[in-house]
Amino acid sequence: MVHSQKNRVNALRICSRIICLLAIFIALSSCYQLAMIKTMPKQDDITLTPEMKQFLGSHSNLSVVLRVPNSLDRVTTETASKNSAIYSSIEKKLMKAGFNVRDRALLETVLKSGVTNYAEIGKKIETDIIIEVLDIDWNIDNFQSYLTLKNNNKIKPVPVNTLNAKIAKLECKLTIVEKGSTGGVFTLYYTSCIDGCDFYALFWTDGSVAFADKKPVTSGEVFRQMVWSLDYNQEVADKVTDYWSSKIIQILQNNF
Repeated sequence: MVHSQKNRVNALRICSRIICLLAIFIALSSCYQLAMIKTMPKQDDITLTPEMKQFLGSHSNLSVVLRVPNSLDRVTTETASKNSAIYSSIEKKLMKAGFNVRDRALLETVLKSGVTNYAEIGKKIETDIIIEVLDIDWNIDNFQSYLTLKNNNKIKPVPVNTLNAKIAKLECKLTIVEKGSTGGVFTLYYTSCIDGCDFYALFWTDGSVAFADKKPVTSGEVFRQMVWSLDYNQEVADKVTDYWSSKIIQILQNNF
């Protein structure tokens, strides 16, 4: 009988603690406010030589070829596969825009055979311009200093290195094949959250902030940092590729 009463008391204490914890959880969850960040796009950097501008203006029906980095250099197999899909997508969009796109594998074969003279390369693959990819990076940090509360449009500062809207970068060099000269270089960017990214934020009295990507909030969904990546799904990658492709087409049309 005594043991039974003790068990009931212990059970009541446990239930009481659970209820208190639930009450605290509900109170904290209700304190999370819907917030957003909206980033400014990083500006592209495009430089063409006068010779290249004249060449583009005087030639129509251009033939181009994409030269890409060695897939074994500095990247994982997964990243190399993703980048290859990006290159293929850019080539398809160039074709749709009316450019004659040559086989990049053929270009690599010619280069590996020891041919270094650009005029000779041009004859073998029948191309006017080589678009050489110098660098592609999906993981550039872009920390934000403020967020906006959506219920009242109030702007609030956040601790450093807590809101990271990643930037992707594509850097290329243009070579005029018949002249063997560099006609330009360009760096194109794509910034996440330019259309706005929503999340939840809880401001503590010590100045720290907790974040969550959805509500109701559980302890396993609370973060000290929110990161918006550009390579986590195909839809996002397609947006990046569409933008980069459109800019390359504008550059080749001398209309950027």
